[in-house]
Amino acid sequence: MFEIGFWELVLISVIALFVFGPERLPDAIRTVSRNIRSVRNMMNNVKTELTKEISIQEARELPEVKMVHPSGDSLPENSLTGERPVIQNEANRDEIKAVSHHL
Repeated sequence: MFEIGFWELVLISVIALFVFGPERLPDAIRTVSRNIRSVRNMMNNVKTELTKEISIQEARELPEVKMVHPSGDSLPENSLTGERPVIQNEANRDEIKAVSHHL
């Protein structure tokens, strides 16, 4: 994220030592590190929540899927034909029928 080299870090440390003094510097470092940690945790929580919401939204936008017999006839929910049904999307049903007729 930040590209801080060795000499920049030394300069920041010297300035912090002058500003806070040797007594208060450890407390200031702890406070800053706690604040950075809490900001990272909040960002991770927001990222997780957004990922969950996006996956839920994508699941809602999926097309309806229904069971179809290999012959192209729709199967009832409790069909006991003994043959394994094919799951396919309603949009490509005609394409599959056209290809199977050419074979």
